Amino acid sequence: MNLVIKEALGTYLQTVLQDSVFDMEISPDYTNRDISGHFVAEQAMDIHMDLEPSFSELLLSHIDASDESENIVFSKIRSNPDYSPSKSTAIALGLALQLDESKLEHLLEAAGYALSYSNKADLIIRYLVARDIYKIRDINEYLVAYQQKPLGGVIL
Repeated sequence: MNLVIKEALGTYLQTVLQDSVFDMEISPDYTNRDISGHFVAEQAMDIHMDLEPSFSELLLSHIDASDESENIVFSKIRSNPDYSPSKSTAIALGLALQLDESKLEHLLEAAGYALSYSNKADLIIRYLVARDIYKIRDINEYLVAYQQKPLGGVIL
C-alpha cells in the first residue's frame, strides 16, 4: 500500500465527509411534488418512455469495447439480459473493465446503485478510481485500512 496515497485519502475522506453535511441540496424532484409527495400532474405527463440501456446492455457494450474482456468470464450476463448484480459485483465489474469515474457511475446507475458522497467506502473507491487504481486487491487494502468491508467480503 502506498502510504502517500493512504495519507491523501485520509485527508480527502475527512474533508468530504465533514463538508457534505453542509452542502445538502433539495432534490428538484421534491419541488415537483404536491403535499402528499406525489408528482404534480403536469410533470407526470412529461415523463417519456425512452429508457436508458439496462445494466447488462451497458456492461456488455463496455466489455465489447475493452481489451480486458478476454480475461473475464461474462457468460452469465450475456445469457440473461435482466441480470442484476449486487452493488459490490457491479463495482468489481467496472473496476475489471477499468472504467473511469464517470463511466463507473453510469454503470452503477444502470444497476440501480450509486457511489455516495456520504459513504466512506464509496468515497475510497471514487478516490482510487480517479487515480487509475483499479486492482481489487489494492482497493481492498485501502478499504480495510479505513475499517470498511472489502469488495467481495474478503481480501485476496
